Amino acid sequence: MKRAFRKLYRWALGLLGISCAASCDEIFDQREEYGCPYAQFEIKGKVTDPEGNPIKGIEVSSDFIGESTHTEADGTYLYKGNFFPGDTMPITMKDVDGEENGGKFKEASQEIRLTHAEEGSGNWDHGKYTAEFDKILDRE
Repeated sequence: MKRAFRKLYRWALGLLGISCAASCDEIFDQREEYGCPYAQFEIKGKVTDPEGNPIKGIEVSSDFIGESTHTEADGTYLYKGNFFPGDTMPITMKDVDGEENGGKFKEASQEIRLTHAEEGSGNWDHGKYTAEFDKILDRE
């Protein structure tokens, strides 16, 4: 008798589990997933001194991202990666080579406004954000 009762009990629990799982799909439009929203960003520009001369070797970074980039010989930079999507990003430009490449320059930070350039492909992918940002750094 106990054996028959256990079989019936297992069968009923299995049926209950299947019906709950099936009904969840009808209630919710999408299945819940774990993750974090993200987007790609691309910021480009040029860094010069007050006389308009390009500055090489300036570090371009953000507290939002663990990575940085440096300006080229013509002062241009391309800073890109992934971040938590938003309309702005704080950017810091820092002279990391001292007197090399034209002297010492003061650090500068600014909040950059981003444009949502491309839509994302899914729940967490918010697409691509872009900006162009030129900066004149003052000498120390």
